[in-house]
Amino acid sequence: MIQSDRTIAGQPLILARKEFKAKVKDHGLLGQVADRSWNYVTLGYGHNESWWRDFIALLAQVGYNDVLSIEHEDSTMSPMEGMRRSVELSQRVIIREAAH
Repeated sequence: MIQSDRTIAGQPLILARKEFKAKVKDHGLLGQVADRSWNYVTLGYGHNESWWRDFIALLAQVGYNDVLSIEHEDSTMSPMEGMRRSVELSQRVIIREAAH
């Protein structure tokens, strides 16, 4: 169970969850990028590196030690550039050896 005092980028986890659920429900049609309330973007172009660092730390705190999957659906850059940038950010924030 995740404690309620946990945060992501300074925001209480419970609020982050509610915000996430609201955004998932309000995405509009995938082909209508300009008309949607949010769009898929490369890692670091939505939430910044600090947010991803907090997110990865939270995963470690709750014992997650498995796969993180990157999907490229950013319509502003090529798949190769988007993946390269996402991998570069991931390499900076991933915890490779968690405390025991």
